[in-house]
Amino acid sequence: LFIFASSALGLGITYATRHIVFAKASFDFAEPLLLYVFFFLNLDFVESYWLAKKRSDYVLYYSTAKSAIKIAVSMAVGYMTRSVEAIVTALVIFEACKFLALLCWFSSQRLFTVTLDTALIREHLRLVLPFGAGTVVYGLNQQLGKLFTSMTLGPSALAVYTIGAYQIPITGLVRSAAGDVLFPEMVQRGQGSPMAGLSLWNRANVLYCFVVFPFFTVLFFYADTFVTTLFTDQYVTAVPIFRVFLLIMLRQCFEMSTPLRAMNENRYFMIGNLAAILVNAGFIFATFEDLGLLAAPIALLVSEVALAVYLGNRILKVYSIHVRQMLFWSKLMAIAVAVLLNVPILLIGELVPIGDAVRAIVFSSLFLAGYFVFVRHCRLDEIELVVSRAMRKAGHPRWLKSASS
Repeated sequence: LFIFASSALGLGITYATRHIVFAKASFDFAEPLLLYVFFFLNLDFVESYWLAKKRSDYVLYYSTAKSAIKIAVSMAVGYMTRSVEAIVTALVIFEACKFLALLCWFSSQRLFTVTLDTALIREHLRLVLPFGAGTVVYGLNQQLGKLFTSMTLGPSALAVYTIGAYQIPITGLVRSAAGDVLFPEMVQRGQGSPMAGLSLWNRANVLYCFVVFPFFTVLFFYADTFVTTLFTDQYVTAVPIFRVFLLIMLRQCFEMSTPLRAMNENRYFMIGNLAAILVNAGFIFATFEDLGLLAAPIALLVSEVALAVYLGNRILKVYSIHVRQMLFWSKLMAIAVAVLLNVPILLIGELVPIGDAVRAIVFSSLFLAGYFVFVRHCRLDEIELVVSRAMRKAGHPRWLKSASS
């Protein structure tokens, strides 16, 4: 009900002001955009339902299948028609079909109700309003640089900016998916002891860093090759932006809102994001003349760091802990050292006379292999658990034997 009301209001305002909004945009897909957003948002709480039922495996299957089908549809339609309008129309149809499928499934499971519990609504509003407002501001903060670039420098600069930010949505998807699973577990564990929930969050941060640190290093080192190979030499100017967004990806390893949400302190998330968007906007306007296109990504990086510092401070206060207890610092340091010790592999690769793309593939693989071996020697519990489960799933004999023993 909240999603329907808020989306209808927001889309109604957008439609009423579409001539103002789209006059400044580099596209004019007002009606398809509004339809897409409506179908995209509404009834898509099936993942939350499954998480409440402890079926995170269903969430994995559903979200993976949904993303794969959407990508396949857009690529197939684009290949056959070479038309942006056809791709947009196909995506609207996809979301509409998903909406109808969910409507039928929820109805068949008798999960809808026509009764309204006013006490429950008030309880939900106390949770939703501060966190929802913070999420809206966070989204605006993430898109502010893109909007500023589009309005001041035009669509060509926006294309360069978008390519520079290419890797960020992937990080966001992984982090939000893990956060959705973590949040209910942290709430449940935190009822007995808040520190038990915080420990679970710390373990997740170790896993984030285990995955992101090495890929950050590889992508940062081979940024030129990555951008020019995927998007041609025409977009080489996106390389510095790409590297700035990699630093943002590194900062986003540490998802700072979940510990506060678990303690029902959502107001800090809203306050922090309001401060962050002010920092972002202020930095852009103060440095645009000097930095040009780089002003927007650097401003976002500065605002993200400011947000992390503020939310980190609130975590210390809410949980009454010292900064040394906030994260598993020694484990994070071990991961960072494992990365640094293998950087010479990438440097040696620069001395080998082979093609840029081949060099990136070969020496990135050697780097990742060396990193993985070193991390395994560190015997970090979180990583050992994930690796052992993955090996057992794959039927690796050594791990099957250790599992049986």
